[in-house]
Amino acid sequence: MLPVLGIAIVVGIVVVLGLIALIIPGLILVTMFWVVVPAAVIERKGVGASMDRSRKLTYGHRWAIFGIIILLGLGQGLTQWLASLVLVPSRPLQMQDLLPWFIGDWLITAFFAGLAASMVGVGYYLLRSEKEGADIKTLAAVFD
Repeated sequence: MLPVLGIAIVVGIVVVLGLIALIIPGLILVTMFWVVVPAAVIERKGVGASMDRSRKLTYGHRWAIFGIIILLGLGQGLTQWLASLVLVPSRPLQMQDLLPWFIGDWLITAFFAGLAASMVGVGYYLLRSEKEGADIKTLAAVFD
């Protein structure tokens, strides 16, 4: 867990700095580090080595990965917007009126977080399979 936390902190800082630098560098970094967590967990590498590994694995596939990230973000945003239309009344709001929206928003966020994590795991497997011929048994052996 500690390596994943370290990676989350370092990658988060790097991406925020990239976003501050006119947004585009941040988007490039998000795409480059898309599989950094599976690389750290499965390959048991440190922060820098996992970031480098993710950069190498995503090379040549970054536009497709960027498309996945954008589609997930748009899907979540659209779903949350539609839920707010349904769950927030049009009359003047009171605090209890927002409880259904908070619950709905939490459920939508949880669903899309799980979907994104699954897509990262599958993406890592597909990238390793294509670039190195790794099979699922090899990757799953880390959990034995």
